[in-house]
Amino acid sequence: APLPAAAVPATVSAAAPVAAAAVSAPSAAVMAAAAASVASAAAAALYAAVATPTCAGAPTVAAALGIVRDGSFAAAVSASVLTLAVYLGPLAVSALSFVVAADARPGNRSEQWRAELADDWDLRRTRLEQPGAVEVDLRNLLVGPLSEEVVFRACMLPLLLEAGWSRGRACVLSPLFFGVAHLHHLKRRVADEGVPVRDALLSTAFQFAYTTLFGVYTAFVYARTGKLSAAFACHAVCNFMGLPDLSFLAASDALPWLDRRERYVHAALHERSTFLLVLHVVGIVLFSVLLGRLTSPAYFASPLWLGGDAAV
Repeated sequence: APLPAAAVPATVSAAAPVAAAAVSAPSAAVMAAAAASVASAAAAALYAAVATPTCAGAPTVAAALGIVRDGSFAAAVSASVLTLAVYLGPLAVSALSFVVAADARPGNRSEQWRAELADDWDLRRTRLEQPGAVEVDLRNLLVGPLSEEVVFRACMLPLLLEAGWSRGRACVLSPLFFGVAHLHHLKRRVADEGVPVRDALLSTAFQFAYTTLFGVYTAFVYARTGKLSAAFACHAVCNFMGLPDLSFLAASDALPWLDRRERYVHAALHERSTFLLVLHVVGIVLFSVLLGRLTSPAYFASPLWLGGDAAV
């Protein structure tokens, strides 16, 4: 599920998939990835056992699962572009942070940018050298998105459509199961991390809300394209980008943990907060405009959207 972006130095892109502090032991990450893989394989096997050969209008079980060769790459690219559109604002924040930090360095523009890129790479390499960092990234960007999309989209949506649910109802209500699957974090926050019950409840409720909303989006993309690759691309991009960081709206004095260099970059962002906020809104509008165009059921020949008699 999409993870909130951690606070990072201004020179590091806000798109960092997880904070270094969140890195767990390699064995734990491997075990979690293995468990997710087994669960998704079991779900696919169960689906194959109960589905009819023409489930939801698809000619084969594999087609109903969205596992097809034709159009899968194009669907993944379209879904990635579509998802990145909504991140126009955060991408602008990351780009401006880089430019401001680079301009503060001595030398000409070329030297400034090379030095900033070198420092940025060193920070990322240092994080990846920490125990479990690579495993966590693989879990968040590969195993997690793939297994969850297999279970909650590929194995669930076609069966609901075959059971007579309309496309709209299936896309809106099936993600509730996806949201419920994240409620176990309440116990982790209270029992393992010592978070007060009230704060843990609020955090878990927020996580349930945004994972469910995200599930509606990926279910819609999956049904419109009929390709598992599209749902996977949406999930992986969202996990990489995290939740938008709107801290640029606050004055630097409200963020006492920033060091001198980060405070300088943040001040530049805050001065342009109106422009950056407008870009966030433009990204949402652009996403809305592209949503139908980049997920055309006719272009992708989606059996889940075009096949059967299900109503929208």
